[in-house]
Amino acid sequence: VGELGAAVEVYPNHYALRLRAYEANLTEDVIKIITSKYFKWAIGNGLSLKSEPLEDYLKLKGLPSDTIGLRNKIEASFSLYASLNNSDYSGMKNFHALALDNYTDSFLGGDCLVIYRIENGYPTAQVIDGQQVCDPFLNSDYYLQAEAKGNRIKHGVEVDKKGKHVAYYVRSHKDLKIEHERIPAFVELNGKPFPFAMAKMIYFGKHRINDVRGVSALSAILEKVNKLDRYTEATVASAEERAKIVYSITHDKDSTGENPMIEKMRASMGNNNNDSGKMGAALVGEELERHIARTTDKTTINMPNGAKLETLESRSEINYEPLFNAIFTQIAAALDMPPEVALQKFSSNYSASRAAMKIWEYMVKIDRARFANEFYKPFYDLFFYCEVLRGNI
Repeated sequence: VGELGAAVEVYPNHYALRLRAYEANLTEDVIKIITSKYFKWAIGNGLSLKSEPLEDYLKLKGLPSDTIGLRNKIEASFSLYASLNNSDYSGMKNFHALALDNYTDSFLGGDCLVIYRIENGYPTAQVIDGQQVCDPFLNSDYYLQAEAKGNRIKHGVEVDKKGKHVAYYVRSHKDLKIEHERIPAFVELNGKPFPFAMAKMIYFGKHRINDVRGVSALSAILEKVNKLDRYTEATVASAEERAKIVYSITHDKDSTGENPMIEKMRASMGNNNNDSGKMGAALVGEELERHIARTTDKTTINMPNGAKLETLESRSEINYEPLFNAIFTQIAAALDMPPEVALQKFSSNYSASRAAMKIWEYMVKIDRARFANEFYKPFYDLFFYCEVLRGNI
């Protein structure tokens, strides 16, 4: 056992983690600082296609290996279609906007569902929040139907004996009632299996290999970010309260306890009849404010014996920046982002700043390749398939 204590097997609550991650992204400035850079750098306005036909394979099949014209045609066709709202099932966004929605939802929530359809000879995509993918009601016939096929339903995902995703169960509202719709991952065309998956889960990361649901990328830092936010709020509130008290009067053992500010206090309240005869009820509004300002500005105070004026000071503000930077560095590193990039603050030398940028560039390329293979490529395969059937390619 040792100092680690007893071993614990952790089962993440995917739904609760998703809600906390979305709440943190909405309310925690530290999270927003990181995620805004993450989404803009990784996806931005969308990824562009780089068509690379396998020329050696084409030669083996006896096909023309001069692919320059083919590349240009494929890239131009797909880029044009992806920029149109026709690629969206609802017709409200283009495919690159859907990609950003997908990346955001999978990053914060851990996963999301993508449904592909072919309408009028062209593919469309629909992104569904992973929160809507959940187990149907216990009295539903879906469980009996899945069991009859040798499948099982877990966290809204129906899997077969091999662990392959067969279908997804999406919660919807109809006539003030909650219903579940079964979305098959694979469909048939003319009695034969269609060669492409028409629905799939996109993950940003999993806790275990066999898990059917993803885990938010923010899971490891949510608690620490919350504590850092409370520390920041407490520091700012403490500084604000101390700013309201300009100074305090300290008396030693020889002090008479006299308040050197008593005459000014009386004057400001209108109780001093010796102040040029103008203080009191005779002065009101802005004239009274100006008179108080004139009588208290640049004042020299004759302190009584054993008394001195002291300003209220605290080291909490001085120690705030080193502590914040140390914690923020850990939080950013947990998400594979250099803190300099997250803060857009390059205060180190040129070599260190450039190294941070190159590391971030490397991480972004890896993440882009993963996301392109998960989200862009299935849609591109459908588009290419339809273009071939139409004779355009």
